[in-house]
Amino acid sequence: MTRTAITHQQTYSHSWWSRNQRRVIPYLFITPMMLIFITFVFLPISYAAAMSFFNWNGISSPEFIGIENYVDIFTDPVFWIALKNTVIYSPRGPRQRGLGVVGSHWPEPQEPPRAADFPHHLFLALRYFSSHCDDSRLDFW
Repeated sequence: MTRTAITHQQTYSHSWWSRNQRRVIPYLFITPMMLIFITFVFLPISYAAAMSFFNWNGISSPEFIGIENYVDIFTDPVFWIALKNTVIYSPRGPRQRGLGVVGSHWPEPQEPPRAADFPHHLFLALRYFSSHCDDSRLDFW
């Protein structure tokens, strides 16, 4: 009986990439969008949230004041008027989109709604409702 040596190539016939390609490629596709999202959405929102605890005019050095800015805004009567106007006049676009989503996805009489369709409908509803920020200023023209 002859013994043959197992070569390195027989042991590791596939590279790491060929073994993990199906798991890695989706992350490679979303990486550019995640970098853009983090850079232009997440970091500015985080910075604005952090700076809301400071008194800063943009030129001098920031001074930490804690929640004093929030106390000031919630005790200001103009804020409550502006909030009321926003609640009254802003939902016009989302209301129209919501009715459109409900109407376009209303189940046919012979086709009962399925639970499997819920994520699809939720995605479409969120997509339509999230775009109201762009169009709400155009609703009054």
